[in-house]
Amino acid sequence: GSAARRFVGFQAYTTYGFHLKSLFGERIWRVIQVLIQLYWEQLAEFQKTPQSAVRLLAIGESIPGATLDSAELAAWTTVARVLLNLSEFVTKE
Repeated sequence: GSAARRFVGFQAYTTYGFHLKSLFGERIWRVIQVLIQLYWEQLAEFQKTPQSAVRLLAIGESIPGATLDSAELAAWTTVARVLLNLSEFVTKE
């Protein structure tokens, strides 16, 4: 869909420089649609239960900036965790 294409337009490269299409090949649009849906679902959940977002963001050594929206950051954190745990990201043959 157009939302998926806009997402790729802005986020085609991850922080580490991997090109999403090279990881997922022809499945890229479906993967992006699933990740976008996951983001919106998680955002809604974290907005309903802000304490869950705070708990998630308390994990690790980095402290989120005070001006960042905790629900939004927690939703993106969830998407990143899913992406980093996909077998395509871990091992590329």
